[in-house]
Amino acid sequence: MGTNTWSSAAGPSPAMLASTRSAKATAQPAWERTGALRRRTTMLLAQQTLYAAVMAGDLIVTSEHAAQAFEMAMKADALALAKDVERLRDLNRQALTICRTIAQGEHPYPRREASTVGRTIEALSRLGFIEQKGTPGRGGWVVTEPLLRRYLAELP
Repeated sequence: MGTNTWSSAAGPSPAMLASTRSAKATAQPAWERTGALRRRTTMLLAQQTLYAAVMAGDLIVTSEHAAQAFEMAMKADALALAKDVERLRDLNRQALTICRTIAQGEHPYPRREASTVGRTIEALSRLGFIEQKGTPGRGGWVVTEPLLRRYLAELP
């Protein structure tokens, strides 16, 4: 643990500014593992990562801070994630199941009627819940929001 050199009167110290600038570079591999390149999620994770480092009294952001920040972001965004699940339930009776299947990295078509899955995927894509990865028509699908992806994948 380092010492916190934040000064409320003079603003951040040069050491704190340098560590803040390096925060994204240091935590980037952890964010890439979660696919968190969305603006809102990136900002929330950056905020939570810096908060974790400051609360620990560290001047350098580490991958442990980034991992802790992801957990903090999940908690901070719990209400919005629950609302997204409700929106999925309201869309149609298959939307939550199909989106959850995609979040778990599985193919949405097996054991389901292709036309129903196709219509649901089209609606989920149009609403921004999922996007196609890889070659159109041949690639899979991914839940676009990393926090929602994890939330759905962990639903019982």
